[in-house]
Amino acid sequence: MMLFRTLFNGLGGLRKRKYYREDRVDFYRNKNALIAKASINDIITRNSYDVFVSKKHINFYGIAFGTSLKACKKKMGKPNFEVKKGSALEGQNTIFYRLRIANVKCVLQLHFFNDQFFFGQLSLKHNTGYFSGELINIVREKYGLPEAKYFELITDEHDNKIEFIEGMAPCIRYTTGDQKLLAEIRTALHSAQTKQRSRRLKQNEMLLELV
Repeated sequence: MMLFRTLFNGLGGLRKRKYYREDRVDFYRNKNALIAKASINDIITRNSYDVFVSKKHINFYGIAFGTSLKACKKKMGKPNFEVKKGSALEGQNTIFYRLRIANVKCVLQLHFFNDQFFFGQLSLKHNTGYFSGELINIVREKYGLPEAKYFELITDEHDNKIEFIEGMAPCIRYTTGDQKLLAEIRTALHSAQTKQRSRRLKQNEMLLELV
């Protein structure tokens, strides 16, 4: 009886760990801003007429664009989660950190391409539809935005960008202005999309042969 109970408890513990791991993966998968190729295309082609040009150099939580994955981990510590497979692009890596900013539970995600940091996002841990005004004010004050006017995008002299996203899942996005790196991402994105279309055509041809 004791042996049966021990085995049962052991199996129960394994199931709990499995479910916890799956829930954890799902949590970060849902938070991942660049899980799809279309999302990557959107952020690297994003433009707006409502732009404020800041005199201050834009970085993400103290991490400069172009920073390597290793250097980022050394500065920020071990990430809460790391995407090791299933990224939208070959050469893309993503890490996540959970922390409090202005007493708000937040999730930071940092995306790397060919070991260079190119995109970061600050979002709420839970999508409540409300983003702390204090958080917004911290960003506005840091980059010198005038209080009386709203800007959709902030840029600096290197064309790095900060974008405020509103709605049910509000966030603040940071994108590199490094044109060489963005061109490399566009090339990789085009290659991945071409391969995807080719696979679909082959699948359709195989289906037609079976009919």
